[in-house]
Amino acid sequence: MKALVVDDSSTIRDIVGTVLSKRLGLEVVEAEGTADALQRPGPFDLVVTDLVMPGDHGFELIRRLRERDDTRGVPILVVSVE
Repeated sequence: MKALVVDDSSTIRDIVGTVLSKRLGLEVVEAEGTADALQRPGPFDLVVTDLVMPGDHGFELIRRLRERDDTRGVPILVVSVE
């Protein structure tokens, strides 16, 4: 299984990515923001995203993922430290 982790903080991406890979055995792909995330190769079984990011925020990423046929049904977990 493959997860996409989206956050502008590399520290948060590392923490979340480590938990998903070490504890759950998921392959993790990281992205710094919406534009970066939408260009990452899938398919993904899970998306973990921050809401507060520079540029397009997490709500925009969620909206755009829900518009696409290949990501419409993928579970999205929102994680935010703010």
